[in-house]
Amino acid sequence: MSYLLFWSAPSAGYWQKGKPYLDAIEWIYIADRTTAHLAFLAGQGHVRTYPQSQDLAELRDKGFVVSKSGGPVFNLLYDSANADSPFGNLKERQAVTHAIDRAAMAKRLGPGLYEVTNQNSVPSHWSYNMEIKGYPYDPAKAKQLLAEAGYPNGFKTTLYASTATSPDYMEAVQGYLAKVGIDGKIQMLTLAASTELQQKGWKNGIINAVFGLPGSQDPSRAWSTFHSKSGRYATILHPPEVDQLLEQSLLELDLEKRKPMIQRLAKLMVDEHAISTPMYYIPGTITKTTAVKDLRLTEEPFLSWTPEDTWLSK
Repeated sequence: MSYLLFWSAPSAGYWQKGKPYLDAIEWIYIADRTTAHLAFLAGQGHVRTYPQSQDLAELRDKGFVVSKSGGPVFNLLYDSANADSPFGNLKERQAVTHAIDRAAMAKRLGPGLYEVTNQNSVPSHWSYNMEIKGYPYDPAKAKQLLAEAGYPNGFKTTLYASTATSPDYMEAVQGYLAKVGIDGKIQMLTLAASTELQQKGWKNGIINAVFGLPGSQDPSRAWSTFHSKSGRYATILHPPEVDQLLEQSLLELDLEKRKPMIQRLAKLMVDEHAISTPMYYIPGTITKTTAVKDLRLTEEPFLSWTPEDTWLSK
C-alpha cells in the first residue's frame, strides 16, 4: 500500500498560517504486495506503508528511508477475577502463555510483518522493560502448571473473538491449547456483542484484545483499560498496585520519574499477575523517498497525525 504526496505553495485560508505545505495527499491501495513494491520502486509514490520485511534491505540499498515505530499489540485476556474460573488461578494463565508458540504464529499469520513481544510495549519504546521474563513457549512447562493448578487432564473453555479478528488467529490459539489438554471452543462475536461481553464480563473464557502503542504515545492511554474503573474488561484481575501505579503515573509529569512507574506496571501485568498474554505486534513500518520531510505518520495515533507539517524538499 502506498500514497502520493504533491508539492504546492501553502493554501490560503488554512487555520494554521503558512500551512499546509502539500496541495494533496493521494492514497493508492494495491492489494498485491509485490505489485505495490514494484510500483514504489518505479517512482509511483513517495511513501509506502507496511512494506514486507524481505524488501527492506533492497529499499535501503536503493536509497530509500526505512523507519519503524510501535504498533498494536495483540493480547489474550482472561476472566481472572472470577474465583470459580480456571483462569482465577495464576498458574492457569501462565500455562496458557507457555502453551502458545507466539513466534510461529507471528511468522505464519503475518510473515515478515508481525513481531513477538512479551509485554504490552515494544523494544523501541521507552516503556519497554528489559527485565520482564515472560513465559516462553514450553508445552511441558504448561502441562506442569496445569497439573499444579489441579487440572492434570486439562479443562474446557471458550475462546471469544470478534468478527473483525481473523479466524486463523483463534484457530491457531485453539490448536496450541489442545496440545496441552485445554479444549477451547471458538465463539465468534459481532463487534457489538464483543463490546457488551467486555463491559459485562464473561465466565471461563479467553477474549482477544488489541492495545495500540504507536510511536511516542504515552502507554497510560492504552493501559488505562487495566484500571478497575475503566469500564472495560469487567472480569479481568485488577490488582490494587496496578490501579495505584496507573493513577500515580498520570499525575507525574516528569518523564524520568514516570518511566520506572510505567516499567513497573508492565512487569506487574506480566511476570507477577499474568493479567494478559501479549502475543505480537504490528510495527508501523514505512519507507519513503529522501524528499519527504516531517511525515511522522506512524509515530502517533492516526487521528493525531499532522499531515499539514509534511513537506517535500526539491
